[in-house]
Amino acid sequence: HEVEAITDVWLDDEVITNPSGEVTSGTFGPVSVFGINVPQVSIYKYLGTADQVADSTLVSKFADYTANNRGRGIAYIHTVFTLLEANASQELWGKYSPNNIRALVKGRKIYDPRLDVAAGNTAGENPTNASYIAYSDNPALCVADYLTNTQFGMGVVTTKVDWAEVIIAADACDVSVAVPGGTEKRFTANGVLFGTDPHMTSINKLLSSMNGSLIYSGGEYIIAAGIYQAPTHVLTEDDLAGPVTVKTSVERADRFNTVKSIIIDPAQNNKSVEVPRVQLTAALNRDNGETFEREINLPFTNTSYMAQRIANKLIQMSDQQKLLTFPANLSAMAITVGDRVEVTIAELGFATKVFRCMGWSFTESGISLTLAEDDASSYADPAEAEYST
Repeated sequence: HEVEAITDVWLDDEVITNPSGEVTSGTFGPVSVFGINVPQVSIYKYLGTADQVADSTLVSKFADYTANNRGRGIAYIHTVFTLLEANASQELWGKYSPNNIRALVKGRKIYDPRLDVAAGNTAGENPTNASYIAYSDNPALCVADYLTNTQFGMGVVTTKVDWAEVIIAADACDVSVAVPGGTEKRFTANGVLFGTDPHMTSINKLLSSMNGSLIYSGGEYIIAAGIYQAPTHVLTEDDLAGPVTVKTSVERADRFNTVKSIIIDPAQNNKSVEVPRVQLTAALNRDNGETFEREINLPFTNTSYMAQRIANKLIQMSDQQKLLTFPANLSAMAITVGDRVEVTIAELGFATKVFRCMGWSFTESGISLTLAEDDASSYADPAEAEYST
């Protein structure tokens, strides 16, 4: 697909900063032959634009590569390595034999329904209009794009996406939060999807960057970021169609009070690295001082503070352990997976207690809801002083 930009290029572990044509300096810079600087490496970058032309060097060198090989919609780089008779050139290629050519890319341009709405349209109304398409690292927008993309994504019809929820999630991801030394967006998506991976793998990579979820309900895909949203439904004893079952805590094997995160670090050649562990004292005290650790892989997260923020929320959410099986009458038909509900049952001491619907199924007597305890405080961003530097 077309990309926004191709910047730095690596030949194995040697970085060439934002090359454009002949490399003019550094390890792979030109050598002097009879007083004339002759390039040893040239790098040509193509973004996959609609008006892209064929690479002139390839056209001149290969008979089967013609002016029609424009590569429209395909981003690529083309490199030329030259071995000169000069001693310096022979020494260079005697030492270096690049096998792994990589590039740092600002990726795909995607539809942003917020631009569409700002123009007075309905969200999702003009998903192919260039005025509402731009490069973005917003995880919610990336998930929506992957869902609807017909080339490498899932090819979902755009009318089956709940665009109002996409906007809520996208706005939540863009919130600026305070971190040591400045601010950053709450959640961003920075990583690579592989065409050989199953759709579920790709979707989960994107969702991991915003601690989010993707739900299919009522004929629509609902994209949610890891934020708290107010309850939309109320359940009381009047809605019961049978006895309630309450599970008060999770099994020992599923408990954790410490999280170790693995991210892709731009400062370390974009390699997978471990960031400082997050451990919350309150959760540790809950588990009688015994450390229970969980490791999470965040392949689309590229800052330590963002990873710590995700880990912090996961630990806070793990403190909400009550699981409720609520056999409801047909009044619960309007509740869908992911919705938050207020539950009032005097016998259990619940007074407008918040739960999140995790499961939904029909029964002979009505509808069986699986509800997980929830609380707004579990989604709070850490204070600046809580981050480890």
